Amino acid sequence: MTAAVGEADRTQLRIVATRKSNGGRFAVVVDGKTVGTVNTYAAKSAYRQVVFTRTLGTTIKNHKVQLRILSGSTPGRSTVALDAVMVTR
Repeated sequence: MTAAVGEADRTQLRIVATRKSNGGRFAVVVDGKTVGTVNTYAAKSAYRQVVFTRTLGTTIKNHKVQLRILSGSTPGRSTVALDAVMVTR
């Protein structure tokens, strides 16, 4: 399942999400390649947390970015609360 798809034409990708007791996992896919996974579980809720950072390169060019919810999360821990996706130079 793809949670979000977009294009980035800058050099730094940051994903902001809420961590909480029912937090699930998602994969970050850039240009068709999985570049990381994020677990948003936390015993105590924490809002607007930078949960992933990736340098996309040193020059500005277009990239396809996807966030995919991962199956197999622990029962009761399957929610991903995405707050923001930031792309900066």
